Amino acid sequence: MSKHPTLLQHFRSFAYQNNIRDFDTALEYFTVFGGTGWSVDTSKSLEVLIEEKVLRNYEPLHKSMTRYTHNNPAYHRLLSLVALGVEYEHDVFKKAKIGREKRKGVR
Repeated sequence: MSKHPTLLQHFRSFAYQNNIRDFDTALEYFTVFGGTGWSVDTSKSLEVLIEEKVLRNYEPLHKSMTRYTHNNPAYHRLLSLVALGVEYEHDVFKKAKIGREKRKGVR
């Protein structure tokens, strides 16, 4: 895979890694677990997998994100907004209530 793979390349890799041949199933599971590197068992429902992989591991996942965001609340808000699907950079900063003067330190 290239240094900066496209979303399509990520999707194909996810489907291949998890041996998912049905496009709709691959898309459904990729939407939740794409980019994590985790193997998923599509014989289990998304709800079960979310409980197993996310909720049961919440504390280490949270600690990892805290390290990743340097325990900075502004970074955490930005990451959360992107995860929730806010598409445009301007909208992310606006919803995170980060003004132009603080943006330079975030990038």
